[in-house]
Amino acid sequence: MQKYFCALRSIMKKSNIILLLVLFIGIVCHGCSLKNNSDKNPVVTHSADNTVQIISASQLRTPQDTQQLPMQRIEEGKKYLRNNWMNLIHVKKGSYKTGKNNTGISKLTIEAENTTAYAIDSIKVLVTFFAKGDCIKADYVELKNIPSEGKSVVKVPDSKEATSFQVQVRKVNSSGMQLCFDIDDPNREGDDPYKCK
Repeated sequence: MQKYFCALRSIMKKSNIILLLVLFIGIVCHGCSLKNNSDKNPVVTHSADNTVQIISASQLRTPQDTQQLPMQRIEEGKKYLRNNWMNLIHVKKGSYKTGKNNTGISKLTIEAENTTAYAIDSIKVLVTFFAKGDCIKADYVELKNIPSEGKSVVKVPDSKEATSFQVQVRKVNSSGMQLCFDIDDPNREGDDPYKCK
């Protein structure tokens, strides 16, 4: 501070009023910036009740539970996918050939399309063959390791007598999504019925 006053005295001797004012403002502003240096960057925060607060950087605290927030959002996303998997994992009949008089089904394929961001470990499908309305044969086929946003195809054994067939998804498993759908499982209740136990 003493050197500032020495400078002021020297300026006063030269009668330079403009420089005196500039130097004085500089001293005052420098003191203000040192005092409020930690608060010069305000932060906008949102609380749980959707109110907005503007606080200084020195007041900002990072709660420990904010580290859990991304994990909670991921789990909520997985739950949504599990509950809506039938709209996101598509299983359908592929191409096939029929014999004379539409008797016999051969070269039948089952196709699966996974539109989720998680790989599907396996899909178990029941293919039931009919002749004149009667069930004559039933085969299980399994599609494995379907990548995220990917497709898979599996061939079904031929049936020489069949005139029609039906396709039914029996099981779907995805460890990444924690999806364990089983049509034969009677314990599918609650708001997350297809989560692996």
